[in-house]
Amino acid sequence: MRFVPGSHTRQIVPHNDTFDDNNLLSRGQEIAVEVDPGWVDVFFGGKRPHCTTAIFFHSSGPKPQGPDREWARVSIYLDVNEEK
Repeated sequence: MRFVPGSHTRQIVPHNDTFDDNNLLSRGQEIAVEVDPGWVDVFFGGKRPHCTTAIFFHSSGPKPQGPDREWARVSIYLDVNEEK
């Protein structure tokens, strides 16, 4: 997984829906702002659970097929008292 350090301190940024077949997200979402080239690669130790926030600018490369394929579970916590 790749992250941009400090990007979690920003507000949520606009996204573009690309509908790219090679993007695992439902609509091929990509951030629509300039990104600092200071990406940092983070290795979580394969097959170990980890927790982070989706607010970080994050990315991952192509996913392997077969027994080494990893999966992710995403949980989004919403404040039921917050108005949009």
